[in-house]
Amino acid sequence: MMNIFGRNVATVGPVEWKRHRKIVAAPFNENTNKLVWSESLGQARDMLKEWTSWGGKGTIGIARDTRTLSLDVLAATGFNKSYKFRPSTEPGPDEARTYREALMMTLDNSLFMMLVPPRLLKVPFVPKTWSRIGQATSEFKSYMTSMSNEERRLLDAGKPGTGNLMSSLVRASEEEQERKEIAHSEGPKGLSVSEILGNIYVINFAGHDTTANTLAYAMLLLAANPLVQEWVAEELEQVLPDENSETWDYVKLFPRLKRCLAVLRGTYLPWSDGPQNCPGKKFAQVEFVAVLAQLLQSHRVRLVDAAEGDYREAQERILRVCEDSEHGLLLRMKNADQVRLVWKHV
Repeated sequence: MMNIFGRNVATVGPVEWKRHRKIVAAPFNENTNKLVWSESLGQARDMLKEWTSWGGKGTIGIARDTRTLSLDVLAATGFNKSYKFRPSTEPGPDEARTYREALMMTLDNSLFMMLVPPRLLKVPFVPKTWSRIGQATSEFKSYMTSMSNEERRLLDAGKPGTGNLMSSLVRASEEEQERKEIAHSEGPKGLSVSEILGNIYVINFAGHDTTANTLAYAMLLLAANPLVQEWVAEELEQVLPDENSETWDYVKLFPRLKRCLAVLRGTYLPWSDGPQNCPGKKFAQVEFVAVLAQLLQSHRVRLVDAAEGDYREAQERILRVCEDSEHGLLLRMKNADQVRLVWKHV
């Protein structure tokens, strides 16, 4: 069902899986994690600025905003497409005019595209919404193909790549191809163009909603548990050098932010262990920790009408919203906007 753009690590059989897994794991390295760290901090700074601008009336759209943040981190680290954070309260274009819009519309309608063949989205008599999905799918594939071709051109010219996920994936595939040719190994070697596109799509699909939903749940659960916020903030005060997150060094700080990581583990465990563990596990961990550190370094969150010192009723309301979730391809809250959250500087 997930072969929308090509066969990939999530759909191939056990024999081919080893080849796909080896190449797909290559882009998830410490150089990538440094980009994830800095981009996540920047996106979280802008998101927090938007949330605090609502003042005492509180903000809505938490779940949609964390999805935007996660999407922007993927766009920057995966394809060198950097975007300023755009809050959910600011309307976006209906058409897939940019990579971000094409990617968002494609990911939002992944289940639909798994059920409806792409060719049907291009016929003239389909509903307008179907046509827009078809356009976004075509645009997204065009973006991916163009970037893949550019990376191969740079590789053939002996020039360094762009350093993003696409670049690493293309180069890892070529290295595997050369290794097998030297060893005179039979069978498939690197990844075909369609397999690269298929794996890039799966990376985006798996890495977007999983992290975004986890962040959304974490925001609400932290609002219901102020003592956990203080526990995390205690570590942040000891570890972070100053309030200017632009100076926060990934290598020095990420390994020491153990309480932020504990919040992630306490909120959601989306990764499997064993030989088929998720290659993007640390990518998501770095993103979550960076966002949480930025948010709680000098702010606290509470339910908009929660009485100071009495969080029992607030806890109950928040837990009801979190428990009112649905399983699609992933678990998500049906309506996180039932509660408004206030972010206060401390």
